[in-house]
Amino acid sequence: LVGETRNKLEGCDLGGKSIMARLSIFKVLITGGATGARIFSEDSSVSCMPAPSVDKFVDAVGAGDGFSASLIRSILAGENLSHAIKLAGGFAAKICSLRGATSDERDFYQVSPT
Repeated sequence: LVGETRNKLEGCDLGGKSIMARLSIFKVLITGGATGARIFSEDSSVSCMPAPSVDKFVDAVGAGDGFSASLIRSILAGENLSHAIKLAGGFAAKICSLRGATSDERDFYQVSPT
């Protein structure tokens, strides 16, 4: 689930656990934009990951797509989930500093190891 508001995130615990049970999956990630993300795990734990701050907010066009792309890239590269979410949040925050969803600068898309 992507883009839930803060009020919905606060009440999403039941939904995350329900999705896991219904689909027989072992992790669910629900994002909430500036409110961060929640990870539901098979051991019934729920982890909250804060969203990074945006230095100069312009617009959020493409931030969710950038988050998802960065998250998938990091997981496929072998990063643990918490670090992958941190990298994805950082990339989404960078996108929020642009007008529109893309940059002409190639360096913009380089993965930061932080």
